[in-house]
Amino acid sequence: MPATRRGIAALGNRPHGPGAILLVNVEDVPDPELQQLVLIETRDLLVEYRVRLGATMPVFKDDDPNIRFLLRGLVRCGVRAESP
Repeated sequence: MPATRRGIAALGNRPHGPGAILLVNVEDVPDPELQQLVLIETRDLLVEYRVRLGATMPVFKDDDPNIRFLLRGLVRCGVRAESP
């Protein structure tokens, strides 16, 4: 998870809006227990790096047929995309 670690560290203390965890390439890991482990480790990293609300962020999977609508809902709620 080096890329995940770098991405979370890049947030640093910069202000950011509410966020979500997006699990990508879910179809490559069909084992739900392994997916859950990845999610737990990701949440632990968010907490370790003190990302606001990291422990309670909503989770989306890229294979969800409604992902487009879910992400639109986040944008309507005030999620801002920020460049690193």
